[in-house]
Order: sequence, then C-alpha cells, then structure tokens
Amino acid sequence: MSTSQSQPTAVAPSLGKLLDDGRVELPSRGVSLQLKISLPSRHSQPTAKTEPTGKKKRLAVCLHPWSWLGGRMSDPVLASLLHVLHEHGYHVLRYNSRGVGRSSGRSSFTGIEEGKDLEAIVQWAVKEIGGDEGVEIVTVIGYSHGSLIATLHPNLELPTKTAFALLSYPLGPRSFLTLFKGSHYDQKLDELVTNTESKVFVAFGGRDEFTSFDRYKTWAEQLKSKAESATTEAQSGSNNKEILRVLSVPGASHFWLDEANDKLCAELSMQSVGAQGTLSAIPRTIPVVHRSPYFGVWATKEDTSVDPTVAGTGVMSWGWRPLNWTGYIRVDGQVYQWLGNDTDITPAKTSNTYLTATRTMFRMEAGPVSLNVSFLSPVEPTNLVRQSFPFAYVYVDVNANDGQTHSVQLYTDVSASLISTRNDTMEWNTTRTSTSIYHDIRRRSNLALDTYDVAENANLFYATLEGAGVTRQTGPFSEVRQAFISNGALSNSEDTAFRAALVASPVLAFAVDLGTVQSTSSPVVWAIGHVRENLLTAFGGSFGSERRASYFWSQYDAGIGAAIDAFLADFPDAKTRAEQLDEKLKKEASAVSIEYADLVSLSLRQTMGSIEITLPQKPSTRSSWNTSDIQAFVRDNGVSKRANPVEVIYAAMPALLYLNPSILFYLLKPLLNFQSSQRYQNAYASPDLGNDYLSATGNNTNTKPLGVEHSGSMLIMAAAYGMQTKDWVSLNPYAGLFKTWADFLVTESLHTKQQTSADGLTSENQSNLALKGILGVYAMSKIREGLGATGEEKYFLDQATSLAKQWEQLAVVDDHITSVYGQPSTWGLTYNVFAANLIAPDLFTKKIFRDQSDFYDKQAASGVYFSLIDYEGNQIRMWSNPVRRSVLHRLWAEYSTILSFSHLDARLVDWSMFTAASAISPATRDKLIHFIHFRTFRKATAAQFSTTYSADTGATLPLGGRSSPAQGAMFALLASESFNGGSSSGQFSPSRNIGGIVGGVIGGLAAIILFSIGGFFLWRRRKSSEEARRKMEIDGNYSPTTSFSAPERRTYPSSRNPTASAYTHIPSELMPTPFTALVSGGDNSNDNGVSPTANSGGHPSPPPVPSGKLARYVVANPPQAPHPTSPSLRSDGSSSGAQDHLSYLPPPSGTSSSQNLQQEVEDLRREVGLLRAQQQQQQSPSSLPPQPPATLMSFGSAPSEPPPLYTSS
Repeated sequence: MSTSQSQPTAVAPSLGKLLDDGRVELPSRGVSLQLKISLPSRHSQPTAKTEPTGKKKRLAVCLHPWSWLGGRMSDPVLASLLHVLHEHGYHVLRYNSRGVGRSSGRSSFTGIEEGKDLEAIVQWAVKEIGGDEGVEIVTVIGYSHGSLIATLHPNLELPTKTAFALLSYPLGPRSFLTLFKGSHYDQKLDELVTNTESKVFVAFGGRDEFTSFDRYKTWAEQLKSKAESATTEAQSGSNNKEILRVLSVPGASHFWLDEANDKLCAELSMQSVGAQGTLSAIPRTIPVVHRSPYFGVWATKEDTSVDPTVAGTGVMSWGWRPLNWTGYIRVDGQVYQWLGNDTDITPAKTSNTYLTATRTMFRMEAGPVSLNVSFLSPVEPTNLVRQSFPFAYVYVDVNANDGQTHSVQLYTDVSASLISTRNDTMEWNTTRTSTSIYHDIRRRSNLALDTYDVAENANLFYATLEGAGVTRQTGPFSEVRQAFISNGALSNSEDTAFRAALVASPVLAFAVDLGTVQSTSSPVVWAIGHVRENLLTAFGGSFGSERRASYFWSQYDAGIGAAIDAFLADFPDAKTRAEQLDEKLKKEASAVSIEYADLVSLSLRQTMGSIEITLPQKPSTRSSWNTSDIQAFVRDNGVSKRANPVEVIYAAMPALLYLNPSILFYLLKPLLNFQSSQRYQNAYASPDLGNDYLSATGNNTNTKPLGVEHSGSMLIMAAAYGMQTKDWVSLNPYAGLFKTWADFLVTESLHTKQQTSADGLTSENQSNLALKGILGVYAMSKIREGLGATGEEKYFLDQATSLAKQWEQLAVVDDHITSVYGQPSTWGLTYNVFAANLIAPDLFTKKIFRDQSDFYDKQAASGVYFSLIDYEGNQIRMWSNPVRRSVLHRLWAEYSTILSFSHLDARLVDWSMFTAASAISPATRDKLIHFIHFRTFRKATAAQFSTTYSADTGATLPLGGRSSPAQGAMFALLASESFNGGSSSGQFSPSRNIGGIVGGVIGGLAAIILFSIGGFFLWRRRKSSEEARRKMEIDGNYSPTTSFSAPERRTYPSSRNPTASAYTHIPSELMPTPFTALVSGGDNSNDNGVSPTANSGGHPSPPPVPSGKLARYVVANPPQAPHPTSPSLRSDGSSSGAQDHLSYLPPPSGTSSSQNLQQEVEDLRREVGLLRAQQQQQQSPSSLPPQPPATLMSFGSAPSEPPPLYTSS
C-alpha cells in the first residue's frame, strides 16, 4: 500500500506540530511521537474519482502492542488492516508510543501516560486531517496492549462519532501489563460499553496464548449484558443502537495468522462500512433475493461448519429448485467464481457472510484481491411504486490485498432456470436505453399457470448501466462464458436462434472491464427483476373477474425500460434507505434482545417480498390507471397455492401494522370485495380467495368448520387497521359484512363445536379459538364505533363483555387457561391473547393473562420430560432419549386417526411469537424468543425460515411454511409497542441473560410447548370411540343444521390426486435436490400432489397440496404410501377410496369400530411394554453412550423405517 505524509495545515500551536523528521510534537504532553499517516486507496489512483469537496474525512488511529516486548507501529497485525481501512475511506495514523523508535519520552508501567498521549494525538489529527470539512468518525484500533490504551480514550463530542476496535485484549496478563491497575481499565471499558454514543468492536481467538477461550467468552458475555442494559435504559431516546459487537474465532491465536487474519479483516470491513444492522447469527440457509412470491433466491451449505455462501455453491428457490445464476471475476488472467458452482472454475474464498433485514453480503478473496458481493432486496413499504417493482440489486466492489494494481474484470449471467421448470421454448432480447442496457427472457407460450411454484408468464430482466468497459452477449452458456474466460470481455453480439431452454442452454451475460486498478471507487451494480405483466386474475370488473397488474406500471406506463433506468439511477439512495431501515429494525428490536432483532430482520424480506400490490389492468392504451382501486395479494408460499389465506395475513399482521397498515387493508380488500358480492352467501368469513393464486377470484365453498377462526381474524384485522390509522371510511362499505360475521360469532364462538383452529385442532370448546371469536365480536364494536354510533356498537360491546365473563369462568382454572373447557389438566400456548392485548386490553381480567404468563415460566422450569396418560391411566414419561422419542412419536402418529389429533410434534413459530408478545414476564418472553431463535439459526436446520417444524427434532415438517410470509409474526413485539402510538407496556423491559437456557428442543421452552400438547393429548385419549361416532361428519354428505339465513353448501369433494412421483435422491440428507415430478392420470392432475420421500429430509418438492383442500391445516389422518393412481370418484363428486388425508376436517366418525380401537390399544400396550424392557437393559441416563440422530416421522415411509433427519454435527 502506497503511503504518504499528509501536508500540514494551519493548526493551533497548542495541539501539535508536524516535524520534518516524521514526528509530531505535542506541547501539552512534552513529547514528540514518531508517526506515519497513510491515505485512502482512491487518493493513490490517478484514474480514480477524487473525493468530493466538502466531504468529511474518516480517521483511524492504530495502537501497537506492549513496547517492553518489542511492540512497534509497524506491527504486522496492524499492517494487515491497512487495506481494509483504506478501502473504506480511512486516513490511517500509526505511531510509536513514548520511548519507542524515534519517539521521545519514557514508557510508563501503568499505561496511563500513554492514554493521555493518545488523547493529544487524536485532537491534533482531527484538526490536521479534517481541515475545514472536519472528521466524520474516529476509530481507535488497539491491538494487544494497545487495546488497553484505546479504552482510556473518551468519546469525542458530536457530531464526530467515535468507534473502538479492541483486538486480542490482554485480559489474562492485564494486571502485570498495567502494574496492577486492572480495576482502572475495567472501569474505563465499562464506561465505553455503557455509553450509547459508543460503538465497540471486540475480537479474540480461541487459541490465544495469554487468555483462555472460556475466560474470554465469560468476559464478553458480561460486556454484552452491560451494553444491552444500557441500550434498554436509553430506548426512549434517539441514540438507542447496538453498542458492542464481539467476534470470537475459535482457531485464532493472539497473533491473528493466516485464515484468522482474513476473518478479522472481513469483520472489520463490515464494521467500517457501517453494517450495524447485521444479524448476530447466520442460519444454515439464507435469503439472497426476495422480491415476489415467485422470485425468491436462497443459498445453503452442506458443510455446517461454515456459513453459507454463493461462491462455489448453486443458489436455489425456496422449493429447492436449482437456479443457474453465475458470476466470475478475472484477476490478472486468472478466473474465480463469486456466484454459482461451475466445477471447472475455482470458487472465490468466502471469509465472511453477513445478513441484514434487506441485504445479504459476502466478503471474498480471489487471489490477490478481495471483493464484497452484496444483494439488496429493497423494502419500501411507504412507497408503493418502489415496493411493487419486483427488482433487486447485485453490487460488487474490489480491493487489492497487496497494495498493488491488478487487471480486473467482472462477469455475470442468468438463464431461463429462474422462470422455468421445463424444457420450454424461450425467447430473449437485449435493449439499450439512454442510460442502461438490459436483457430479458421469457417463454414463447406465456400462459398464466402456476407449475411447481413457478409462474409461467414471467419475464426475467437483467440490467446494468451503460459505460466504458461494459460488454454484453447472449448465447449458449459454454460459448459466452468461455469468451469471458479467454478475453475478459464479451462480443456485444446477440443469439437470435430461439430454442428450448435446455438446448445449447442460452444465457444473458454482462462483463465489466475495470482496467488496472487497486480498488474500485464505487461498486459495479446490476439489477435483476422478475416481472409478470398480468399478475393474476381477481374478483371484480363487469363480469366478476379482472386482470390486475403491478402498481408500479401506473408511474412507468411508457415501458419497463424507463422503470429500469430509474431503478439503477436510484441505487445510491436505495442503498442508503436500506441501511437506515436495517439499522432502525436492529435498534428497536434489540431493545428486547439481540435474538429478537435477528428474527425480525430475517423475516422482513420474506414477509414483504411475498406481497404484490396491484391495480386493475388498463382497458386500453388511451385510458389511465385506476389508482383508487389498490389491492394486495399474497401467496401461501411453503404450504399451498392459495391466494390471500386469512391465517397467513393474520400471522403477518404485526409486520404490516408496524411498517405500513395500509398494506394490511389492501390485503383484506379483495377478500372483503368478494364476500360482499352476491357470489358469496355464507354467514362467516371465507379462508381465502381460492386455491390457485393466479386465479384469485374467490372461494364460496362451505367452510363453516373454519368460520370462527377466520371470521374472528378478519374482524380483528379490520379493527386493528381502523384503530391504527383512524381510516374508518375505507371500512364503511363493508359494515354489513362485518355485522354478519359478528352475528355468527355471537352464536358460535363461546362453545366451538365442529370448528377447526388455525393450528389444526378440531376439538369442541377450545379456549384459544373461543377467545378469538369473542375478540371478533369486540372488534365489531370498535368498527361500528369508528364508523359512527348507531347503537350496534353498544350491542356488540355488551355481547363481547358477556362472552368474555363466561369464557373466564369456563376456560380459567386456578393459575392457567385450559386448552379445553372443563379439563383442568390441559393447557396450551394461548396465542390469541396477543390480539386481546392489541385491540381489547380491558375486555378480560388482566390477572388471568399475568397468571398465564407466569404459568408458562413455571412449566418451562418443571423438567425435561412431559407426561401422558394411556388408556389405563398409566403414566408414560417421555425422556430426552431420541430412540424412545422416535418410537413414541411413531405410535402417536398412528393413533392420531382415532384421536382426530394433528401432528403431536408440530410447532408453529408464528403463534409462538404471538405468545411471546403477550407474555407479561420478560423471562417468559425471552425464553420463547430463544426457543424460536435456537431452532431457526442452528446449523442442523437446513430448510428456509419456516413456520412449522418438529419440536422433537427441529426439522421442518412437510408443508412447513418454508419462505412463508406468515413470519411477519416476528414483528409482534414491535407492533404491540407501536400500536396506537405505543399503548402496550412491559414488553421492552430489560432482556434477561438467557445464556443458561437449555439449548436442546426437549428442555426449557420445548417443555412449554410439549406440555401443552401433552395436556391436550391426555384429554383426547380419554374420549371414547362411541362419543367420537356421535360427532357429526363434516366431510362427505354434510347437512347443515344451523339457523343462519346464509345457505351453507356441501363442499370439499375428494378430487383427483394422481400422486405417483419420483425423486432424484441425493447422497446426503443435508440438502434435498429439486424435484422431478412424474404426474399421471386425469386432466386435472395436481401439480403439487407429491408426498415427501424418506430421503427428502422432511422437505418435499413440491409439497403435497391436493386440489380442493386447505393444506395449511394439519393432517388429521396420517397417509399411507401414495397410490400410483387417484381414487375413483362417485357421481356426486365424493371419493370411493380412502378419505383424502390432507383435509383439515375431522375424520369420519365411523371409520373405526370399538373392536378395532381395542386392538390398537392392545398394540400400544405391547409397544410400551417392549419400550420399558429395552429401557431396563440400557445404562443409567448419566452414563448413556452418544445418542443416535433423532428421527422424524415421514408421511411417505413406513413407521418402522424413519427417514434420516438433519442433526447437529
């Protein structure tokens, strides 16, 4: 790295004077210190852009190790950081402390004099380097003994920011190095980490020669606790932010050699660019881009010992479909791959992976240069044009590691794999505008079909700005890529031979020649977009259906080219807005805990990127866009193709209330419009707009078993929107519809008969479901009050108050809310308390919810097993032995048919977060959050951020909500705090130290959820088969008996479901491969009717979604192995075969006789006896050998042969 001394400017003599011999004289200290100042990289490049006039400078001051052991400013660790600091615009000042080299004075034994010298030289440097513009930030970097001295420097006065980097802080020998002044340094460090104006970065290695790793970790946890407490106390102020960030590298020594140094440099790089919004943990599978229900790109890694990357690893869709997206860098003629996994190209070495709410960033090394590869998915909830524009940014900047110049070229291409699953004939084009150039590719047969979670009417766009060194080419992938490898440039030619996607597979490519450079002054930027001109068909228009288009077309009616130009030109501002949003979310969520901030950030793209904001398609080119009819749509990603599923919108409600409540209303509007029409005659809310997202014209079938659940949800969401925005006018057209639903709930909500909840429970008198129904009645009173008093608001308030009092008498026993009325031993996660706290904080006795929160805490502390009762009343204790768990889970899965019980081990993280948000106790709240965080970020969890998984094993279940927008539930605490200007209380109290919480899914919080299921299971086991037969059969020939005037039609006929499938099995269970579906029989073949195989790791591709069924509601009857052909259909449309196993409805009551029930009970007794006999032969729990991997019951395999499952290494 070339360096130079800065030229002196007129500064006050009292601060210091730069001497000709490379020293600075500090009159106030009576010493002259030898120094060297090196300038940012761009000042060393004659061809680079000069720094804008008036821009504030950045200053880094480096402090070397202990001089008594040879510490000097030329220390190699400090020297290795120069290129990182220069790359990010820092002037770097290194100096020899007093008595070292040509510096005058004598070294002290305590370091206190050196601390005063540091203050003096920083004051001088700020004036010397800042000049008229001033210094934006001063970063004090201390290595070893230098980190002790760094802590003695106070924060500078604002607006100059101060940051500290403490590398290999000598905790072990500190007393010796400071002549037993360790307490003084403790005090100074505490002052730093508790000052909300500070930003402190601490890095240490697991093999430090002077301080043990355990001691470092304990010390770091103590510092974190102090920093978090300080952050929480200042939460109401404007300076609430993350103070401390810790990097621990297990294999690093005190001297940061080789790979450890790369890790340190990469982390420091991210700190330098201000990536304060980064997550504290990285999941096994990470989002890369997420901009629409059909445009989500993910990256994973089979090796769980390292974080995921895009270099040397193929990216994929949420359905595990591989996506051919490629990037190369050519350095001095040598080619490395920074995106994709071509086997003949050396992948760039990824040293660090970073995530924020909107960005995914990688620090890579490609020979002598390093590069930062970033993907930005804009989230602009208050700007509908930007939010609806389905494009993302990819940007790369490069910097030499050796301080030399290098010939550097960048390359990237895309293919039809991002929009196609088949060997369709593709067409493509290249277009140049006044400022940019873009490729696009599409199917020749551009039909609005949803096939294997891919929209067949999509156009893929890839764009960049015009400029010197930019070349392009379309053609066969082998020719185009080889042209870049050989020449470092492309031919600017276009392949016009349109053909099938897999015939000489065409790619659309760009190359950028950066020339001979030391670093880039600004990043190279590309834009990638996934556009459907006709988004979907929805209810509306003169004939009951209308095509709808993305909202952004209303501003860019002239064509997509103008929109692309504007998007690329907006990149600097878009990046700034994204950074601000990342920081805002991290700052506000960190007031709860760092783990909560991670979950909020991880959910943002997944939630907002799944929502499409639309307008009616223009009837002609001469007409204008109807911007008054905004509607939003969301697809049930990870579960089915359903359009606007109510339970998903309800789960995502917290994110929408926090980010922009109007989007919540836009999602409700198409549901409200359809159900207000003559096409819908039911007296309760519909669960969705149909099971085909691209044809969201409405669902008018009989869904009364879901009436309480969805009528309550719709009313709660409408009331929440009105209460938050005061926009009651928008709700006024639907007043009659709301009243119809409220009347239904008045009658049906208290005693829930033949009703199914959002988590698939079908028992009568469910407390949690009844709570939602009562809240729906109360919500109607608030809606009517907002619309204008008519007397109805008092009627519904009186009804809600009466129902609430009755509910308290029926549902509450002693210190907890029962799962089922009259069953004191049952309880569960009563997640609808969240809505009660949100819209009806005074409707219920507050002590009940406080007691429930305390009850959760007591249950979590009660042990690592839960109790069940068999038919004889014998207690079975389920210990944490995975062998025993797998046996019992197989038995319980078999008996779920008898019990009408859904998956025993299924857990829903969205409802768990609702429960956390309603917890009064911070300890209970933090434990629930910790449980979700542990499951999400553990490296054994290979699936994308999913809603439903096994609490026993942690694996995502089939139909587990991978990439589901329901994860907007993670915003529950933020939403409750901000609702109506912050009406909730107690949520943001100081976070407890949760380091001691049991990490396994059987202990701690797992006990809470498992106890809840166990208690409910106890009650269900006591139900006799005779009582089950008396239940009304809802499926099949259902006949309504209610008194509601709205007709209720028999629905859900069994439909053709030819599910013969084949999978390409992978050699490792760690990463399921994309599907190869072999669908046969019937012209209504279901695209998604595939059951998971034993080797799919619980991640079917595509997931089973039988037509005519609401697949989100969990399985009541576990399926057998899939049949190669569909069951025959009776003339009335019902199935003559077995009941469709994916119905959310209760099983037919007559399917099992008492004789069969007795036989199954005897089988259970024999299995339990065998289990006990095996246990007696095993060693005591304290001396058990290492346990085999836990197993998960797969629907597609026999219980005796459980499939392999992701396990921690």
